[in-house]
Amino acid sequence: MDTLWQDFRFGLRVLLKHRQFTAAAVTILALGVGAPTAVFSVVNAVLLRPLPYAAPSQLVAIASVYKARNQRSPVVRLTDIAEWRKRTTTFASMGAFAYTNLPLRVGDRSFSPVTALMDPQFLPTLGNALAAGTFVDPGNNAAPEDHSAIISHSLWVDAFGSDPSAVGRTITIDGEPFVVRGILARGFQFPRADASYYTRPVELLVPASAYRGFPAEARQWFAVGRLAPGVTIAQAEAELQSIAEGLSREADATSVWSIQLASLNEETSRRARQPLLVVLTISCVLLLIAATNLMNLFFSRGTGRLREMSIRRAVGSSSARLMRQLLVESAIIAAAGGALGLLVASAAIDAIVVLSPVHLPVSGAIAIDRTVLAFTVIVCAGAALVSGLFPALQLGRRAEASLRAPGTRTSPGRAVARFQQGLCVAQIALAVGLLAVSGLLAHSLWRLNAVDPGYDVDGVIGFNLSVPNDLSLSDRKRFYARALDEVRTIPGVERAGLISFLPPETRAGVFMGVAIAGLPAPERGAPPRVANTLVTSPGYFETMRMAMAGGRDFTAADTASTPPVIVVNEAFVRRYLPDDAAGSSATALGRRVGTGFDGMQPVREIVGVVRDTHDRGLASGAIPTVYITFDQFALPYGSIAARTRAPMSAIVAVIRDRLNRLNASVPLTDFQSLDNRVHESLREPRFYTVLATVCASMAVFFVVFGLYGLVSYSVSQRTAELGIRMALGARSAMVLRMVLLQGMRMAAAGVTVGVALAMAVAPALRSQLYQVQPLDPATLTAAALTAVLVTALAALVPAYRASRLNPVTALRRE
Repeated sequence: MDTLWQDFRFGLRVLLKHRQFTAAAVTILALGVGAPTAVFSVVNAVLLRPLPYAAPSQLVAIASVYKARNQRSPVVRLTDIAEWRKRTTTFASMGAFAYTNLPLRVGDRSFSPVTALMDPQFLPTLGNALAAGTFVDPGNNAAPEDHSAIISHSLWVDAFGSDPSAVGRTITIDGEPFVVRGILARGFQFPRADASYYTRPVELLVPASAYRGFPAEARQWFAVGRLAPGVTIAQAEAELQSIAEGLSREADATSVWSIQLASLNEETSRRARQPLLVVLTISCVLLLIAATNLMNLFFSRGTGRLREMSIRRAVGSSSARLMRQLLVESAIIAAAGGALGLLVASAAIDAIVVLSPVHLPVSGAIAIDRTVLAFTVIVCAGAALVSGLFPALQLGRRAEASLRAPGTRTSPGRAVARFQQGLCVAQIALAVGLLAVSGLLAHSLWRLNAVDPGYDVDGVIGFNLSVPNDLSLSDRKRFYARALDEVRTIPGVERAGLISFLPPETRAGVFMGVAIAGLPAPERGAPPRVANTLVTSPGYFETMRMAMAGGRDFTAADTASTPPVIVVNEAFVRRYLPDDAAGSSATALGRRVGTGFDGMQPVREIVGVVRDTHDRGLASGAIPTVYITFDQFALPYGSIAARTRAPMSAIVAVIRDRLNRLNASVPLTDFQSLDNRVHESLREPRFYTVLATVCASMAVFFVVFGLYGLVSYSVSQRTAELGIRMALGARSAMVLRMVLLQGMRMAAAGVTVGVALAMAVAPALRSQLYQVQPLDPATLTAAALTAVLVTALAALVPAYRASRLNPVTALRRE
């Protein structure tokens, strides 16, 4: 220990004496470690950290698979859950929930919390304790009069001012009285955040039996089960499939659905898994580039310390002692680089949290916890050990050789020089690969930004509203009409219209079966005719500047007392009316269509065909969509879009004032400009693109730094040779070209390997790209040219310095 302490003190003095080398090594390691640490903190929060429930490894998500298409759906029927629960032996419990948004009044204040309609077994299945109160009684599962509610901690604070007596209080949900039965623990995380339609967390939970908007027979419930002790997922899936088939036989029917189970953690992170692993791989490649850079730095420094090591060897130090001394210095650099890397990662995490997608399904906060800290220590120690070990071995052998043959030159030898050049080639190759990957993601994002959505969002603001259920259907229609009149008469507002969901809406929708007059119903087992069914108003298409392909828009004359009408989009005509699509969209006019709102009776006449839009997201193509005017069928929720010339801040206050006077019980939420909504819809691809681009930029920095250092070191070792060449008549241009070619040869080799590497790994990005091929020639060419340019610039400065050498000075220096 005394010897080790001496090595530590001596190594620290040496590193402090050579501040430039120490600063360069610590900075390289800090940047190389900081990036993967920051990315790993996200991976840890999403993929590795256990879900915050009791025994989370026993929790599974239950999904349906449509056999005809082998298409997986993450939802099931609540009626099936009830039957499965009665017959299963492999599950300890199971429950289900569905997302919605219900108006809430507490005293004279209105709220519009994201609401979970839950099976009473749902929370007990998760096993989370409430902060106060009790769970909803499972015995009241079928009792529609059970108007119990559980609220979140944040809603308890906002609506009740943290009043401990909130449990037992009566609140009004969707126009009906409910009793607060319990309060969720602070920080409670609702499962399957990636399945939510909403950007806000769930704040209200009510029994499914108390709200009829989501029928138990509909396949729209997210199911969670807890496995019995010792039961595997495969065993539970086989039993559940057997039960489902038995229920079908009892109903004298053939099931077109099968069952699929997955761990709840896997299901929650399903969408984020691949892109996160891609970004983590990119950051680890950056670490590898940093490690090779650090190794080159150690090799170059070793030559300057050969005399010192030879003397120490001559006075009795063993090779093992010299090795230990050098590795102790590497450990000091690792500790300093790791500490600085944690600071870099901490700052990067703050930026990541700001940039991260709203629906990123994190378990807890994205932060540096013990797992991330352990990752940093292992990565840092490994990088420093690998970077320092081989230079230490090589320096030890050279010191031994110098001791046996004193007076020899201290050049590192061809083998070491070639190895260092090989490290630079590897850096360039990896950098080209990172540039190609980030270029593909950036190209894809650029194409997404360039997509014409089919509507004009400039100058359009929107907001959501939810009408309580105590308003009758006629009152609801009357409120929508008066609300639109109030908004349209605000100074600065040009037009306004109502729609079920503001575009682009990638998660919410009302997907219902449609019946078309003259066409038989699909055969059993065949894909059903389904369309996104939206409720709108006259003037909405004009407000959004959506073009009509044929027919007309809704008008004020389309009322409940006139014949039912409907407007469809071009995708609907192509999918379900192919004979009409062969001609003009206008040939679909006059056909009759029915939706689930009409009992699947084709009573509505197609009066218009609207052009396709990217209302499901810029990356998603148009899907069959139908529009119904609210005066012929009004939902209890919707959104209003208003095209205005006035600033949004001025308009919002007036809208709130006018509509609150109209009906204060209708909460108004989520005011936003639609251009910002479009921008936010690209947050997920932007997040991964930014992370990849930052890593690629740092890789370019490492390549420049490493190549500059290696060429400069090579020039310093060849000072005498260059002096002799110039003394014999070599011109400055010749020396410049000779040194520059040294760097360009490495660049050529690195770019060749890098392009091959990019071509090998790029196909793995296919699912993350939009209208960009993984082997996009333009992107690969740009990555290669960028690498060549930066390596040329890195080699140019030492080449220029070499060309300006004075032959006499160079020979004297040698």
